[in-house]
Amino acid sequence: MKFTLICCLLLQAAVVISAQKKVVCFWGTWAAYRAGNGKFEVSNIDPTICTHIIYSFMGAQEDGSVTYLDSYLDLSENWGKGYIDKFIALKTQSSSVKLMMSIGGWNAESAVYSKIAATATGRETFAQNVLNMINKHGFDGFDFDWEYPAQRNSVYGSADKANFVALLQTLKSKLAANGKLLTIAVAVVEASASLSYDIPNVAKNVDFINLMSYDLHGSWEGVTGINAPLYAGSADISSYQKQLNIDAIVNYWVAQGAPRDKLILGIPLYGRSFTLSNSNNYGVGAATSGAGNAGSFVPESGFLAYGEICLNIKNGVFSRYWENTQKVPYAVGGNQWVGYDDSESIAYKINYIKDNSLGGAMFWSIETEDFNNLCGNGKFPLVRMTYQALVGNEPITIPPTSAPTQSPSTIPTNAPTQAPTQSPSTSAPSGPFICPGNGLFTNPADCGSYYNCWAGTAYLQLCPSELVFNPNGYCDWKYNYKCV
Repeated sequence: MKFTLICCLLLQAAVVISAQKKVVCFWGTWAAYRAGNGKFEVSNIDPTICTHIIYSFMGAQEDGSVTYLDSYLDLSENWGKGYIDKFIALKTQSSSVKLMMSIGGWNAESAVYSKIAATATGRETFAQNVLNMINKHGFDGFDFDWEYPAQRNSVYGSADKANFVALLQTLKSKLAANGKLLTIAVAVVEASASLSYDIPNVAKNVDFINLMSYDLHGSWEGVTGINAPLYAGSADISSYQKQLNIDAIVNYWVAQGAPRDKLILGIPLYGRSFTLSNSNNYGVGAATSGAGNAGSFVPESGFLAYGEICLNIKNGVFSRYWENTQKVPYAVGGNQWVGYDDSESIAYKINYIKDNSLGGAMFWSIETEDFNNLCGNGKFPLVRMTYQALVGNEPITIPPTSAPTQSPSTIPTNAPTQAPTQSPSTSAPSGPFICPGNGLFTNPADCGSYYNCWAGTAYLQLCPSELVFNPNGYCDWKYNYKCV
């Protein structure tokens, strides 16, 4: 009887543990080399607001060996900074946090992993070396960030798909036997994920899956777009465009057989930035001339750390706008435009995680948060609110959509919630058209233009050449909508 009772209690405890939401925090160690407000050391990490923290990155070689990418940062020998030991010492501040290491990333060669995964010997050697590295330093597990099987400079192409499953099986066998976690970070959009992953069999062999649900739009597209929209925008017309949002991503992975509780929703702590072609045309879908200027926190064009974005808004350099259809903000300052996430959009994502029974949230990456409280909302405000809501089960109240911090002088004080496929070339107020409300409306006199109504004022705007305005709220090809 006592044995049965104990078994039942243990089973209940296991259910509770497995049901707890995760807040997974990636840390890019190279932020130690940044200057000023962008510099981030291991001492800046708060281990009490993440359930898992992932040290990024270690390296691998074609022979299956596992290497240090920066021995000066990673190790204490030869007067190094000893980041790994200091990272593991975070356990003294939080006994519950899981501290993991990651191999891979965008800059790693896909060819290396393609070769490792292709043979049983390669898989066995790599798995053993991963375990050796974990045990040497005291990590709790391993995150594999192969970007991506069967893509980029893969050696074996489509064979990577099955080989990746075989490699995960080998890794899982070794790591699980030693009480270590195995997770992966994955390409998420259907057009890419379908090339790389046998999703049901991948999911069987990992503890959870970190969805890299960001970089869905960027300066490579030629028009402004949100980094990680929750839902599709009204200008997302093609089947591919409709894949570029979190809701479509989650639905695809679930439909392909991934258990909901193994899906960890990726949230970016940075924005993708653009330089506007015309600073008077600044909505989602506005024409751009290239990437946004590099910031002072992270010296990379087309990229702005959240800490710098919120500081620019606080100081009046940027004005914040809300894209209601996609449930995300963007900010504009002169000809600079950035789509990003803040407390309001993350509140929607937290509720989405809960409503869809997902396993939790993942952040890429903590060194671009407001970790020094420059914006006045405390250190790590976005990660902290997520942890409190998902792990602490504190209620999330989504604030009302806020107005921009300052109003541009030549355009409405808020961007339309439904953007055209490309921003028009004019935005001057028109004549006798009477606005029936806020939004986009057909111009009865011209199929190639429309009215953008805001606060009772009508602004005549033009569709790009060869397109006509569709009453559904976007500029469309003539063969899709016959304007009469």
